[in-house]
Amino acid sequence: MNKVIMIGGPTASGKSQMAIELAKKLKNITPVQIINTDSIQVYDHINILSSQPSENDRKICNHSLYGIFSPRRTCSAWIWRDLAEKSIKSAWSKNYLPILVGGTGLYFKSLIEGLSDIPDIDKNIRLQGRNILESQGSQKLFNELLQIDPDLVSSLNYKDSHRVLRAWEVFFSTGKSISYWQNNKNTRFLKACWYGFSILPNREKLYSKINSRFIKMIELGAVEEVRDFLNRNLNSKFPCSKAIGIQELSGYLKNLYSLDKAIELSQQSTRRLAKRQYTWFRNQMKGFRVLDGELDSNLNKIFNITYRLY
Repeated sequence: MNKVIMIGGPTASGKSQMAIELAKKLKNITPVQIINTDSIQVYDHINILSSQPSENDRKICNHSLYGIFSPRRTCSAWIWRDLAEKSIKSAWSKNYLPILVGGTGLYFKSLIEGLSDIPDIDKNIRLQGRNILESQGSQKLFNELLQIDPDLVSSLNYKDSHRVLRAWEVFFSTGKSISYWQNNKNTRFLKACWYGFSILPNREKLYSKINSRFIKMIELGAVEEVRDFLNRNLNSKFPCSKAIGIQELSGYLKNLYSLDKAIELSQQSTRRLAKRQYTWFRNQMKGFRVLDGELDSNLNKIFNITYRLY
């Protein structure tokens, strides 16, 4: 059966570097294709803040699903999964080894376990929900669900506008909660031998790397990237607007606070994201091997397992 390597973990854990180094070590064994498995890296125009592969990295091996969507579009887990399956099959057809890399755990699970087969949302319901969100905020949508049945919002944070809107749309369009559909998954998934690895480094070292990495992003031009992003006059509800650094640096550009404060807020937001991702990959990805050592140690473990496949 065809093989797929999956490397997941929190932001700044060294996943992308690991994939590149693995590609180098496998050079005389098999060509590889690195496939993005991150929900923010699919968007264009935020290359620095989303830490997309450099031009040098792209020369080392094939990369796919990076920066393929306009910031004005939405890439759902369904859309990503279909694109990922095509990329994987394309790699197999060329005798390339697909290596999926990213921090979006749901994307990994969508390939291995399938996705909830939620019916299409009624267009009028979708429009109504978005109008309420724009005019009255996510709290209004949250409260409407809460009044009907507290269980409808038991797993939601009212401030998470994207998830609240989705739950509201699903309920009022289908008459059933989003959890109902999530518990009735479509069992269609790609047949493959999945070899998954969760990169979970020491937390203090991870947080230190997060702080220094954002400083590097500033040096690479993150402020200019956000200024260009704001000039596009995009709706703040678009998923790409959730990229860490956009909101924080926007405050600086609007003279609400200093650049140092924007950097501090961005670092804090990134550490919080990393904590959530760390918990997800530790608890949800049970079939993944946990690697908590240094880069070279983790790399050798993945290489040795991959080498034995050929």
